[in-house]
Amino acid sequence: MPVAAQARTHLREGTSDPGGGATAASMIPVKAGLRGVHVRVLVVGTSGTGVARATDALAAAGHEVVTCHRSGDPPFPCGGLVDGHGCPLDRGPIDVVLDAHVRPSRAPSGYETGVVCGLRRGVPLVVAGASVHPYWRWAAVEVGHDDDVVAACEKAAEASVEQHADANVARAAARAALTGAGTDPVGTAATVHRRGDELHVLLELPPRPPGLHHEVVESVVSELRALHPTIATIDVAIA
Repeated sequence: MPVAAQARTHLREGTSDPGGGATAASMIPVKAGLRGVHVRVLVVGTSGTGVARATDALAAAGHEVVTCHRSGDPPFPCGGLVDGHGCPLDRGPIDVVLDAHVRPSRAPSGYETGVVCGLRRGVPLVVAGASVHPYWRWAAVEVGHDDDVVAACEKAAEASVEQHADANVARAAARAALTGAGTDPVGTAATVHRRGDELHVLLELPPRPPGLHHEVVESVVSELRALHPTIATIDVAIA
């Protein structure tokens, strides 16, 4: 069956902001729902109050919370550049980054630098609060002001194991397609994020003939489709 008939699969070099209505700014609610999973969460956000409330909720549920900034610190420098603090990503594995993005904004705050650092290391991102934020493409879970941030972080941590496996499958499929076409696959990388019934794949490929694009995408989609036969969309982009 053709790839297009299996899922809405795209070969893209970029994306556009889908928009979305702004949600009235409010505080992140304190709701705790322990599901037997211990999670280490890096909490950042646009509001000190939102960060504090999310931190309290996670701690009350038995989870470990770390931050990039101490209370009252300016957005720059981050903890990684401050003596006696250090980057939390260097002090042990982080399961989830939680961004308490309580005010609608498409521009990142200086206090949200940890989001980018976490994403570059493959840590799943939860965005809580406003529906308009700069991280819509990369968020593993998005929740509103009145939703449970604890359950969202637990869900993202559990899903990250599956996403890691999906990324390995996508990378192997891309390498196989490149090797089969006589192209050195060294430098091939893949990240996979799931949003609802959609898989979003980002491939990093070594130099290759332009004509290989479609073949690589078909290979990746075919392997992921075998793992997720009911998924509605498999979206592939090449960085």
